[in-house]
Amino acid sequence: MTFLDIINQEATPCVYCIDFPNGMFYVGRTIDIRRRARKHQREAMSSKHTNLALQRCFKKYEGEEDWGIIKTFATAEEAIEFEASYIEEFWDDPMFLNQKKGDAIDEVFNKDKHTKTCYFMNPYTLRLVECDAVSTLRREWGFTGHAVYNRPYFLAYGETIEECEQDASRLLVEHFEKIVKQNEKQHARELVKQEKSRRKEIRRSWFHARNVVTGEHKVVKGIKGLNEAGLAQMWYKGRKRNDEWEVRRYGEDWKPVREVYVSPAKPIYGMDSNGRLVEWASRGECARFFNGKNQSWVSKIMKRGGKYKGWRFSEEPIFDDNLFSYF
Repeated sequence: MTFLDIINQEATPCVYCIDFPNGMFYVGRTIDIRRRARKHQREAMSSKHTNLALQRCFKKYEGEEDWGIIKTFATAEEAIEFEASYIEEFWDDPMFLNQKKGDAIDEVFNKDKHTKTCYFMNPYTLRLVECDAVSTLRREWGFTGHAVYNRPYFLAYGETIEECEQDASRLLVEHFEKIVKQNEKQHARELVKQEKSRRKEIRRSWFHARNVVTGEHKVVKGIKGLNEAGLAQMWYKGRKRNDEWEVRRYGEDWKPVREVYVSPAKPIYGMDSNGRLVEWASRGECARFFNGKNQSWVSKIMKRGGKYKGWRFSEEPIFDDNLFSYF
């Protein structure tokens, strides 16, 4: 028989043989000749077969080997006994490809491996299905093989009912977390979309600005118009107590005054090398006295000891005439 013929045989305990054109042959035993023949072919052609001599024959005579069923049996135990006697008879034949005299695989092992009871459960409906093998339900889905891979993500699996229930709980938690993450991402996208729409609306809106001191009013369009009028920062940050202008968008109320704490100004005293005493109301006024510098310049001078080109600065009045001895 050819390979196509052997994989169409009925699954039953049997002893089979494989004959190659060079006269070498192999004897084996299985409870499903279809699965065993595919395994031989797959492992040999992918260079993963445990019998190296048999693998070389498969590769050399690809498709030319002759498959045959020596005898079928009612139980796997009978097939094991017959295979052992058959291998013993041809063990000394140099054309015999078998590398060991049988194995420890018995009917119980085959039953546990290929017909192990398992359970499937739908976590949402809690419907439980019992199968005599994993492949039973897979074949109903149109898959082949015995592994539990590629099953639908919503179907729980377990070798016992307790394991199946635990797997169902795990699937529910994973699905819930997935839905939460999707909702968070969707909510974030909606917030970004709303913010873009709001900014777009602001750019196209009309703004009303008024001077709280003089009563002057201005009407500008969009942020570009506010920038040209120098009022953009007033719109973004809001009006402080000492600001003259305030801005609002048409249809909205005037923004409340933004309270800003301003520390009270402290007077600064200075004395030049001629003994002339000068008092300034604040550090900013002192800084402007020296070629328009800012108040941070005065702060740096104070941290360095209060000396600058013959001047002595202090936050307290200077009345000591002998102060210049320290310059």
